[in-house]
Amino acid sequence: MTNQTAIGYIAPNPEKRQQDVHIRLPFLNRLCLNFALTFIISLILCCTSKPVSVTGRNAGKLAAALARDQVGVPYRYGGNSPSGFDCSGLVKYVYGKLGVNLPRKSSEMAGVGQLVPVHALLPGDLVFFRVNKRRVSHVGIYVGNDKFVHATKSGHPVRKDSITNPWWWERFVVGRRLF
Repeated sequence: MTNQTAIGYIAPNPEKRQQDVHIRLPFLNRLCLNFALTFIISLILCCTSKPVSVTGRNAGKLAAALARDQVGVPYRYGGNSPSGFDCSGLVKYVYGKLGVNLPRKSSEMAGVGQLVPVHALLPGDLVFFRVNKRRVSHVGIYVGNDKFVHATKSGHPVRKDSITNPWWWERFVVGRRLF
């Protein structure tokens, strides 16, 4: 006979109880492991001035996390450091931290990587927009949940916006995956 509690239950056999709790909460174990891995990699990246080469499926998540870390940094035309970014400078900086060398202009970046339709975007994918109506002229980093991080214009810091916002949605051109 067992006593039910809000967290689990007490079983006569302690080994069985531990096994049941582990089986019931595997998502918590994965969550803690992912958090620890992201935290350690972020510490390494933040504490080293040299780029670190990262590959695998977590590289996009790490790029998204690095982009989110830049939210609030001032806009600076031609800027490519945490003292100030323009859109392509932000992307080049984030991916440079991951060991990826990208072109400087958003229109040139739009030709790099694998094409990704908007419904299949994953964190770390690049999103490109046609702001001046002639060609790709703006880039951001998709961070999940229909949001992307980008540097917009003078007077506005790096920020997170929704790709489904009508203004951005009608100007969206393409997504690109680098990892």
